[in-house]
Amino acid sequence: MDKIHTPKEVLDLIGHQPRQGDLFAITETEVDGIQMGVLNDGSPYLTLRGLARLCGVDHAALLRLANNWQEEQTKPRGSKIRELLNAQGHDGSNLYVRTRSKSGETHAYTDAVCMAILEYYAFEATQGSNEIAVRNYRLLARSTLREFIYNRCGYDPKKHPHNYPDWFPQSAANPVQAWIYPVKALGDFRVWLYENYIKINFPKYIRYYVASAQRPHPHNPIKSSHLTSGVKRNGGISCYHSAGSEAG
Repeated sequence: MDKIHTPKEVLDLIGHQPRQGDLFAITETEVDGIQMGVLNDGSPYLTLRGLARLCGVDHAALLRLANNWQEEQTKPRGSKIRELLNAQGHDGSNLYVRTRSKSGETHAYTDAVCMAILEYYAFEATQGSNEIAVRNYRLLARSTLREFIYNRCGYDPKKHPHNYPDWFPQSAANPVQAWIYPVKALGDFRVWLYENYIKINFPKYIRYYVASAQRPHPHNPIKSSHLTSGVKRNGGISCYHSAGSEAG
């Protein structure tokens, strides 16, 4: 039977509150003028200008709110935002996290803070138009619900059903879940291939099979000379193939 989560556990599934400390951005981007990134503890964030654009307000209004948070949270706007923060499990002590990015020090507004402020400007603010805030809040709420259902159902959108050909022994388990990656990850994969796999994992792989070949096998004896001769150079990458196969 699936575990029934408490409201607090549900909030933990959606997001968490990072601690102030030596945090830095591991990735940054800008989408439709909204600057965003992910911290090294896994916290997603927006910059001040990105959050202001998301809410459809001038960034100066949010700057005053954040810089004078201790005083602002005693006023109607700040009090309501703190209430929304507390509902998400955030203690409301700070609105941003000091962090480092490519451009220097950045004030990162994490997902819980962003959603609380966005919700305020979408449904609680009495001045100005809330059209942009309402539209963006609804878009993000749908996305968060989708991720929550994915999590509860054990579904990972990065996995895809894969079927082995009938002549593969693994085909008995078809379909199996295989990892799929976006094309933009190819560059990172190549760095890992050359810097990690070729230097560390591949030599271990070869040593293992050479050692295995030196142990007699009653059904399929393979000589270690065949294995080592099967290691050829192909475009600067070591490639292993079994004895008698053609080089790839």
